[in-house]
Amino acid sequence: MEFSGSGAIWANLSAANLSSAYSRKEGYWCPLYQEKYIKLHAANQPALCPFWFDVWDVYIDKQHAATLRIDTLNADVEKQPLLAIRAAGVGLNKTKIHQIMLFKRTGPKKGGTSFGGFILENQARVHRFESEYLPDRKIEILGASEENGECALGSRKDFYSSLLESSRVAYGSVLGDYFQADYHFVALGSADLVGGEPLAKPDSGPFLKYYKRALYGVSGDDWDFNSYIPNIVLIANGITDWQNGVGNNTLMPKFANNLAQLLTTLRKQYPETWILFVPWQAQQIRGVTAGVDLYQRQGANNDTKVVIQVDDLSRNLIRRH
Repeated sequence: MEFSGSGAIWANLSAANLSSAYSRKEGYWCPLYQEKYIKLHAANQPALCPFWFDVWDVYIDKQHAATLRIDTLNADVEKQPLLAIRAAGVGLNKTKIHQIMLFKRTGPKKGGTSFGGFILENQARVHRFESEYLPDRKIEILGASEENGECALGSRKDFYSSLLESSRVAYGSVLGDYFQADYHFVALGSADLVGGEPLAKPDSGPFLKYYKRALYGVSGDDWDFNSYIPNIVLIANGITDWQNGVGNNTLMPKFANNLAQLLTTLRKQYPETWILFVPWQAQQIRGVTAGVDLYQRQGANNDTKVVIQVDDLSRNLIRRH
């Protein structure tokens, strides 16, 4: 949004009361990661279960202005509704036109936030906002935790720290900025193509089930694929599948079959869209290759807009149609 005539701006952010629809498996996650959360307590992490909160970043005139933490259990806001009003920017020049952008840093498993709009001072003016994105450039990103920005601001030891997630420096936004393209994230941490075998983590896939939904945790509310038709879909799924210790002979046929189903779904919804795979682990590359081969054998042999691009770590790109 662009505005002028206000020395401050506030955001109305409260819990969306969707906690029952999202994963809240404290019995699994809390004992496993409580020690890590306690070590990160200095970063304003709670030390006790549950850990369900959203983190939002505010950018004003392309500069980071605030980080807002929302308790998705809504306990504080239920007692004092005005606590949902958060200061997003202060000390602004009233004579200038300012641009504010709000980014949700955390993924959907942490809970939901309800955005009630921005609040300005009296006599302020809202200007027509002209997007910097080119409307004919659209990217869709499919993947898991690495693609949706988990740990983007930290290291692997901080992996489950919500304050270190960032959708702003994740793959989609970085590519969108570089290519001046709109971008759409469909990346879910631990969402395997096969379904999390054998670890059976409570948040794991199968990915295709969630991909068809409008909201990650709400079944029966299907996404309208006509609302966003990308020029290219970038797929990085498969890393979590191949980190679960299952042998190739057991997992490979299931992985290939699920990937072929995903490709069939994509092609049905996006007939003219390029589909680009970017695997980087050896087993993941084999699985993606097997899945694309199966997809082609099932009747899509003439689909020339499916590409596997592999970096062989010597910086030589290997392209396979």
